[in-house]
Amino acid sequence: MNIKGIRSEGTWDVTEEREYSLDEIRELLKGGKHSAFLVVMKYTINGTPCFGSGFTLWDEMHAPVLRDGKFVVSTYYRRAELGPAGGVGDPSDIIPVEVVIDPNEPILFISFNRVHVAPLPYEDIKS
Repeated sequence: MNIKGIRSEGTWDVTEEREYSLDEIRELLKGGKHSAFLVVMKYTINGTPCFGSGFTLWDEMHAPVLRDGKFVVSTYYRRAELGPAGGVGDPSDIIPVEVVIDPNEPILFISFNRVHVAPLPYEDIKS
């Protein structure tokens, strides 16, 4: 399964527009050389339906995988940003979530940009 997308190499000019396989997405994210922004209209977070968002994917750990016919993105959110999907607890907690996306979603798009500075590791963000 593929996701339609674009890629640029350090400028905001599009250098490539096509469909990307999940393996290609993972490879582009590997080592932090590219970041990606995944745009989607309908999805679920921890089983709660959500609408209209985008997710920054910093490395291959956040690349979409295929599970039970759906794209799944593992990422982190502050509990307060999730509303009901965040559950009960300290609103400032950063919690792991799974974003589940129907691959047939009509608004599903990924863009890649070359990264010039590596992102902070998760451990540095928590504090």
